[in-house]
Amino acid sequence: METIEQLRESLQETTRLKAQAERYRLESELLLGSMEAVLKTDAPSDMFAQMFDVFRQLLPCNYCFVLEPSKPGEMRCTACSEGTFINSTWGVDALFKKVLEGHTLSTFRLDKIPEWQQQPESLCNVAASALYSPVALEENTAILVLTSADVGGFSKSDEKLVARFSALVAQTMANVAAKLLQSENQQLRVAKEKAEADLIHAEKMASIGQLAAGVAHEINNPMGFIFSNSSTLRQYVDDISVLLSQMSRWIDSDEEPSADQLRECLSEFRRLWQELDVEFLREDMASLLQDNEAGLERIRDIVLALRSFSRQDKGTWEAADINSGLELTLKMVMNELKYKAEIVSDLQPLPQIQCQTGRLNQVWMNMLVNAGQAIDSFGTITLKTRPVEGGIEVSIADTGCGISKEGLARIFDPFYTTKDVGEGTGLGLSISYSIIEQHGGRIEVDSQLNRGTCFRIFLPLKMPPALSKEGEAIAVS
Repeated sequence: METIEQLRESLQETTRLKAQAERYRLESELLLGSMEAVLKTDAPSDMFAQMFDVFRQLLPCNYCFVLEPSKPGEMRCTACSEGTFINSTWGVDALFKKVLEGHTLSTFRLDKIPEWQQQPESLCNVAASALYSPVALEENTAILVLTSADVGGFSKSDEKLVARFSALVAQTMANVAAKLLQSENQQLRVAKEKAEADLIHAEKMASIGQLAAGVAHEINNPMGFIFSNSSTLRQYVDDISVLLSQMSRWIDSDEEPSADQLRECLSEFRRLWQELDVEFLREDMASLLQDNEAGLERIRDIVLALRSFSRQDKGTWEAADINSGLELTLKMVMNELKYKAEIVSDLQPLPQIQCQTGRLNQVWMNMLVNAGQAIDSFGTITLKTRPVEGGIEVSIADTGCGISKEGLARIFDPFYTTKDVGEGTGLGLSISYSIIEQHGGRIEVDSQLNRGTCFRIFLPLKMPPALSKEGEAIAVS
């Protein structure tokens, strides 16, 4: 059984993971919203305006610039959060050369960099530090420059966030261009898969962020009765200590007690035994310890599930039991579902399949959370698995509100959602469809308004040869 100290460490780790998930959720919602805007426009100025808006919400920056090569040794400002500096020229110094080589970095103090003193006085007076990141455009590499009014205004985590977003924007533009040109270039395809992996992880963290409050509540319940039981056990120990003290009175004595003293001791011992109700204490202590062990096991399961889901998926293909992934996912989302629905599980023994376990677990989480959100008051969610010819089938059915015919035609479209603002990114089912497709499987949907919805997912035992080679290429890259 875990000690109280180990329990505190587990709780601290859970609190840290919750804060990290919430931060990832906020960042991911902003990044995903900007990516949606990028996909809807072909104008770089509109795209950069979206970027600037995101950076000002996430980072302590006061100005944002995009610099593009104009002639040898010189760059020109083509986009700026303040129109005053459009078309201003910037010399390509050693710092810019390093950024153009693909490095995202920041400078602590701008007043120590001579090249910055060549910029307009109105900029030098309000810029004390800066962050730089390369952005690969269609025809050249530009430099994104963010300034802060504070000395040392940007941290290493800020550099990573900007580099991540710059890469997503650059890759999105590359993907759009590739589709327009109908290019089958292998390098672009691999880069696209890497960008999708980042997007999938961002959606996963956004989902975990939404579940974090429920996970914390689920941990608080066993924590509450563990502390209450511990207080009761302490009182029981004090009571038994009184009894033991009476015994130690003679055990620790070097004198041989007389018959009268033994009778007196026995009488006092019996009185205390009955007064303290030792038989009850013994039974209740065993019960309290059993309850504490169950609570600690529940907390351990939640922490392990949270760690598993928050871990970045490495794209590893392995033989796995789908039932184990479904059971792990149920533990993760149970607090989200148990107040909305009765969970009926019918998991038949399944053969192992070659898959990316982490990504499939994300599919199950999306499906189960959607099923719970589709139920208004209280209903039933039925989870079934069965072996079928050539593979396995997983079905997730709910007795919720159902989906209209118009909605069924669009449920797998990116950014399409019928949920309220803040309840979803509109990418859950789209990403789930993509993951199942990557596994050589398929998703079928049956739904009736006010009756419910059933998703059936088929997964093959082995990937088709073409997809298998593609998966190996992505994993190696």
